[in-house]
Amino acid sequence: MTSTLAEVLAGVERHIAAERIDRVWIFPPMGSGGRETGLVVFALFPLEDDAAGDSRRRDVHVLRYRAESDRGRVTREESFTREALAPLERLPVVIAGVRRRLRDAAGEEDPVEHVIGGDGAAWDELTESAAATALLDEASGE
Repeated sequence: MTSTLAEVLAGVERHIAAERIDRVWIFPPMGSGGRETGLVVFALFPLEDDAAGDSRRRDVHVLRYRAESDRGRVTREESFTREALAPLERLPVVIAGVRRRLRDAAGEEDPVEHVIGGDGAAWDELTESAAATALLDEASGE
């Protein structure tokens, strides 16, 4: 976990309410030479207008970020886009497709799935844990 990824996760609520987050897949960041890119996939409880009363669908959003460090100054760009409204049982297939496409660039490391279930406290716990892990990783030189 990098500090940039931890900061990106901490800022997610600028895009969506934590209570909409059902699941999140955090893909390992890729970086070299002062650059880092990352991808986080969210399965959100759909808005009522989108779901038409179907609780078995999830609104799939992707958060992409790119950060660059130059002489101690970090610039970061993010995009948070809606990709699909998918049946709950199809989410593993969607994630497998993302994983397959990223493996060409990033290698074999799989994303880590977190089940939030619309619980704001669970989201807060994840973001706090991410920040703590990033500090430990940086302190140990990882």
